[in-house]
Amino acid sequence: MNKTEERKTTLNVSISAEDKKFLKMFALEHDTTVAALIEAYVKKLRGEKKQ
Repeated sequence: MNKTEERKTTLNVSISAEDKKFLKMFALEHDTTVAALIEAYVKKLRGEKKQ
């Protein structure tokens, strides 16, 4: 299964309103999404290089 065929799922997290606002603003300022930030962090934790 390649990257475009990868199955996606949803994740619900409980964070403070302040942290949520920070993540959304950070993503906006870096022309990305919160989901993309989380995906990049998971890859970093797994030791995978971004393709």
